[in-house]
Amino acid sequence: MEKNKYVLYLEMYLYAAKKLIIKKNCTLQDLEEAENYLNKCRGIAPKDEPRIDVWLGKLELKRSKLTNDGLDKKICLNNAKNSFFMSIAKESTPAAYHGLFKASVGLNDWESAKAALCEYEKSDKKKRYNFRLVHKLLDACLGISTDYALVRTDYIFANRVDCKSLIENYHLAELAFDNGEINKCLKHLSVCHKLAKLRGITIDFMPVIEMAVQLISIHNLSIMEELKKKVLSTDNFGERIPLIRSLLTINKEAELYFLLIDSYIGVGGYACIPDILEELKQLELSDLEKKKVLLYENICREQIGFSKNILVINKQLDSAQMKANLGDLKGAYASYIAGLNGSGHSIFLSKLGDLFYSNGYYSKAEEFYLQYLGKGFEHLFNVYVSLYKTYRHLNKNDRAQLIATEAFNVLLLSTRDYTLKSWIQYLELEFEKENHEEKAVSSVAKQKVASVQ
Repeated sequence: MEKNKYVLYLEMYLYAAKKLIIKKNCTLQDLEEAENYLNKCRGIAPKDEPRIDVWLGKLELKRSKLTNDGLDKKICLNNAKNSFFMSIAKESTPAAYHGLFKASVGLNDWESAKAALCEYEKSDKKKRYNFRLVHKLLDACLGISTDYALVRTDYIFANRVDCKSLIENYHLAELAFDNGEINKCLKHLSVCHKLAKLRGITIDFMPVIEMAVQLISIHNLSIMEELKKKVLSTDNFGERIPLIRSLLTINKEAELYFLLIDSYIGVGGYACIPDILEELKQLELSDLEKKKVLLYENICREQIGFSKNILVINKQLDSAQMKANLGDLKGAYASYIAGLNGSGHSIFLSKLGDLFYSNGYYSKAEEFYLQYLGKGFEHLFNVYVSLYKTYRHLNKNDRAQLIATEAFNVLLLSTRDYTLKSWIQYLELEFEKENHEEKAVSSVAKQKVASVQ
């Protein structure tokens, strides 16, 4: 009698736990209550009772779906896996193998998933669910090349001949996979999942769908890596643009948008940038990325002003440059000043700075470079580099260090993988390189004079 009483309590607690775990709108609180019932079961059940471990595993699987934290999800799936292993050690049941399969899929442990699925198929004689596609997906996730003959499945379940639409979609999913159309395969599997829910069919399609999603991710990652290599291996901005556009169809990363904007700037396609910036603003951006967006907006605004007077400005720039090349410093200066007064465009300030710098008038170069920093945006990088070298020529090394730090912050160079130290090293190398070239030119000039004498 006493033994029958324990059996009664065991079944009662198991039933109460099951009801909570399979509850439609199950909560974490429900799962805690179910866990208490299962712990009570442990106290009264025989040591070889496998069902408690199976339901603890199912509980942890449900808990992994309810938690949003990645680490907690992983812990729940590992707990589930251990519970199913413990159940199998007591008795090999279909429920334990199926649970182990689902937990392994959740952890992307494809080897364990495949082994559990094989055991499940051997042990489960009641259901005739066709797992051929599941095996193919698992093999693909493991990186095993598949060369299956196309086999049409007559039925997914025994006695489910009325589920024509579901069976057709499963066939189409299998056919799509065999043709390498994983996205299409996923679409048909999603239809299967919805139809199964509508018709009260207990087969869970989610593990299969998750594998298809994972396979698409693996496929997309390999495509992205290949495209990124092509992008970084070419200096041709025109070739870069379609490659980056292709990357953005797979993954909308802020870094890719910025790379696309830089490429459009490289080919002078400023008209395309405002639309890209609007799309970029839809993403969740860091404070640094928001500052970068603002910088590009200012560059675009400045360039639009340039475009309105592009013919006049270019004519004045060409005229001034021609005079500078001929050594007519006063004429070049006058042309740049006339262009500045006429258009008010900041490009003339940077050109005036370059004119005085190239002729050794470093104090005047400093004056115009600083004026540019108060107005201009597009040529900021080159102006900062030139201003750093200007201060070095003037032996204002402290000021050079300050302007280097300012440039690092204003140009947001940390987003270009610079550190402040590597940026200053770059400026130093540029300065030394220029000095070396000047000395080489001076040496050649002296040798010519000596040969003439």
